[in-house]
Amino acid sequence: MKDSHLNPQESVQAAIDLKTSLAIGMHWGTFTLTDEPVLDPPIQIQEELNRLNLKNLFVIPKPGEIISLE
Repeated sequence: MKDSHLNPQESVQAAIDLKTSLAIGMHWGTFTLTDEPVLDPPIQIQEELNRLNLKNLFVIPKPGEIISLE
């Protein structure tokens, strides 16, 4: 799915490149679309955020979870 999806590390880099204050991780945990295990993307994003010392850059709702953007 490389042509149409980002892996967790690329997602963090895209948020940094776009200079966003908040990114939302989605499209994980529902379908096997990538090589990593289906539940790993939030773990990998958090590891990358920790590595880069970025704490609140991503909100990663569970599949079906409703979040408020206020």
